Amino acid sequence: MNLFWRLLLPILLFGLLVSVMANRLIISVATEQVQNTSIDNAKIVSNLLTQLRAYYTANVIKDVQSQGLEISHDHRADKHVVPLPATMVHDISHSLNIEHVNIRLYSAYPFPWRRQLSGIHSETELQTWQQLEASPDKARIQFTRQNGQRMLQYSVADLMRSETCVNCHNNHPDSTKIDWQLGDLRGVLEISIPIEKALQSAYREANRASAIIAAALLLLVFLLHRIIYRKLLNPLRELQQASSQLKNGDLAATVNYQGNDEIGRLAQDYQALGVYLTTIRDGVTALGRGQLNADLASPAEQDEIIKNINQARRELALKDTKIKQRTSQLHQLNAYKRDFTANISHEFRSPLNSITLLTKKLACDPRITETPKLLTYCQTITSAADRLLAIVNNILDIAKIDAGDMEVKCSEFYIEELISNVIVPCEQALLAKKLDINIDISAKLLSEPVHSDPFKLFQIVNNLLTNAINFTDAGKITVKVTQECRPDDSQADAKSFIHLSVQDTGIGMAVEDVNQIFQDFTQLDASVNRKVEGVGLGLAVCNRMATLLEGYITVASEPGKGSCFTLIIPQKLSIFTPPAENNLVSFDTKGGPVSVRKANSGGSK
Repeated sequence: MNLFWRLLLPILLFGLLVSVMANRLIISVATEQVQNTSIDNAKIVSNLLTQLRAYYTANVIKDVQSQGLEISHDHRADKHVVPLPATMVHDISHSLNIEHVNIRLYSAYPFPWRRQLSGIHSETELQTWQQLEASPDKARIQFTRQNGQRMLQYSVADLMRSETCVNCHNNHPDSTKIDWQLGDLRGVLEISIPIEKALQSAYREANRASAIIAAALLLLVFLLHRIIYRKLLNPLRELQQASSQLKNGDLAATVNYQGNDEIGRLAQDYQALGVYLTTIRDGVTALGRGQLNADLASPAEQDEIIKNINQARRELALKDTKIKQRTSQLHQLNAYKRDFTANISHEFRSPLNSITLLTKKLACDPRITETPKLLTYCQTITSAADRLLAIVNNILDIAKIDAGDMEVKCSEFYIEELISNVIVPCEQALLAKKLDINIDISAKLLSEPVHSDPFKLFQIVNNLLTNAINFTDAGKITVKVTQECRPDDSQADAKSFIHLSVQDTGIGMAVEDVNQIFQDFTQLDASVNRKVEGVGLGLAVCNRMATLLEGYITVASEPGKGSCFTLIIPQKLSIFTPPAENNLVSFDTKGGPVSVRKANSGGSK
């Protein structure tokens, strides 16, 4: 698509949209005007008939009654009989002879001789009666279709407006209701006016206006076509032709367009560019003539350079292929190792669970409990099985995390209760080593919940606290929890982070050990590790789980003075979804069932 159509097509589309919208708007306004005019006409007819009937009742009927004349619906056969007011309205409506306009007076309590013509015979008439009975001061307006013609049905309430009418209806021998009162709804005056012709005329006017707008749009497009071609496209085409000549090496190409607008200035710049390039070409040509032979290598040297480049490219491609093959093999071996580790761990777990279960059951046997030596054997077997099971669980956790199968299950809980539940299974070890433990939790976190995975957070804190106890012979352990707010570019408010640190006064670590402790199967040197059993997977699991919780672990340590492990995680995980109801999050640990109360359930422990 050329520039002309890219400029003109949006204008055409906009004009078309304006034409359609104008047509719709004109039709809508015309329809509303026709409807309002029809309603006004119906209202005028209704008011005239109502006033005429009231005047007839108040003046004519009253005088006729005083003269002793009969008032009846059947008045045509006898000139001494005066028509009833309702009969008078019927006769007048029939004699008006307005084209297709229908005036009808009907009631839910018609006289017997009018039941066929003036009774309620349709659901619409019944709804109209009910609406006017509920709101007699408000007319019911409906636009319907009858025999393909759009019609206005204007219905108003015909009320008992005088004592003369009330007495007549209550005392008439053929009246179907004899308890009339002033203000009661005695009938409905319905005026039906056709509006089809008026609407069609309005639509023709709307289409005529739309055609005028479309013609004006075409004229505008024609004028824009002339202006764009003369002021924009012709100069640009001349510039494009000169640029093509310049690309082909013809620096003498010129542009004849002159003007003070942007295109004129562009043409002047193009002319200056041609002069500048011509100057450079002449200078380079003059300079190159004297140095060309000295700078160019001999054909033999050029062949040698090309040969070396091709050889280097072949060697590089070969090395790249070997690297890709080696990488693929390493990925495959890593997958084999992960699958093998997970399968072996699963195979170990079942017999270990059986050993633990049977040993615990055996330890409850009176024959064993009465023999301290056998009881000690059972406890030793149980302890060893528990340690092996913990190692197997760590291996399975690492395999799940590396495979991307570890699921994060978020819920609300309080950090104080989680730490209390971590300390419970460690109390015996703390008492055995006579270690003090201090808990320091920020006051704000005592009342604010944490939105994270309590099971994984429990496992991380439990591992850090167990390591602190194992590597501390005397002194104390401090568990400190603080809150930090950091600005978040993706959110309007700052994001809160939890800093959970476990500090001990144990043996500490050297710098080279600190840099390696989070690697799989990594332990401290043998002289330190003799007292502590394990295979070096606990911190590796903790580090991976911290990453799952969108956080990380930092370490500060000094040999002989102790270590401080700090877990930093967001107070609210990005994947957290608020719970549907209040309940407890329960999970099992080595020390037994543990419950962490959700934030919805109340205050802190």
